[in-house]
Amino acid sequence: MAELGDYDASKPLRTTIEAENSGSTDITFQSPRGGDVEATIVLPPEKEEGKRYPAVVYTHPYRFSRALYYREAFDLAERGVAVLLVNAAMTRQDLAPVDLLDPVYAADAFRSYVRHDLVDLRRALDYLEGRNDIDDQIAVVGQEYGALAAGGLAAVDDRVDAIVRSTVPAEPSRYWAKELVPQETFDSFHELLRDFDPVRLLGSFDGDVLIQNPRRDDDWPLREYERLAEDADGAEVKWYPDYGHELGPEADADRQEWLAQKLTRR
Repeated sequence: MAELGDYDASKPLRTTIEAENSGSTDITFQSPRGGDVEATIVLPPEKEEGKRYPAVVYTHPYRFSRALYYREAFDLAERGVAVLLVNAAMTRQDLAPVDLLDPVYAADAFRSYVRHDLVDLRRALDYLEGRNDIDDQIAVVGQEYGALAAGGLAAVDDRVDAIVRSTVPAEPSRYWAKELVPQETFDSFHELLRDFDPVRLLGSFDGDVLIQNPRRDDDWPLREYERLAEDADGAEVKWYPDYGHELGPEADADRQEWLAQKLTRR
């Protein structure tokens, strides 16, 4: 996994402020794997001069964007936690589009996207590290597709203290194979993506872990969620009996509470 997240940290971030909003700032910074990463930072509204705040980096599900977490970001900021929302590479207009339904190249393209996101998340930590209002308490949240790169980040970067995995089965690579490629290439797709499967990364991180699993998911088998929960020694696992694939407000509230407790306990 370590080599998948390698990048040249000596290269400048070239951070640009794209927009100053009410309570948030849209930025871009250069990705070592090409193009500019789109992100939004939300700081505590009553930010004190000279004080440093813990931070959470969010990475979103497939076919969503960082906008999914705007409300959650502002709620956490009210509790004294800064939030950086990062768009995945596949949402960006400055990168050449890739056909993820191409049976020949889908696995390589999908893996390249996840690797791109992993490196971009490491650069997001570089950005936070360079700010004088962010301390060294950092968490990462990954939901569904976003959990692949988030899990990789926690495994390879010791700046991460806590991780939330939401809507994540043991081996999502098998699910994406069924979604994107013909049956005869399921196994090869899985083999190429298996490095990012959460069940293989659990032992690579010794920080705090929250796993949020739905019990009414029509997309991924319940048994796959149970497998991850069973193997996640030391993790806090929350089940949502009435929620499906996208979870819901109760899961959002639980995640915020857990993050606030872990990051503001000093």
